[in-house]
Amino acid sequence: MELEFHQLELRYERLKVIRPEPERRLLASLVEVGQQVPIVVVKGVGEGPIVVIDGYKRVGALRRLGRDTVGASCWPGGRSRGLDRYPADVDRRAGDSTRTELVAG
Repeated sequence: MELEFHQLELRYERLKVIRPEPERRLLASLVEVGQQVPIVVVKGVGEGPIVVIDGYKRVGALRRLGRDTVGASCWPGGRSRGLDRYPADVDRRAGDSTRTELVAG
């Protein structure tokens, strides 16, 4: 699915570690081949927010490129069910605390 940036709630963006070199490579890749991997979102109940679970760097890079939309995959079941599918080791590899914050928040 394609989502516009204004539809996304970037609730956990502040938890991400800034790494300039990988972010430059991501930006270059998006320019060269476009978005290849969708971000992961979960939707709240009813008209609740669409919360980004994975893909904050892609969202930021696409914004910098002047894009209006991002390809997304929506996991069913809301935030708590979506977290069951979020790999526990992703935040350790990335050097951040996203999953820990998602579970607690």
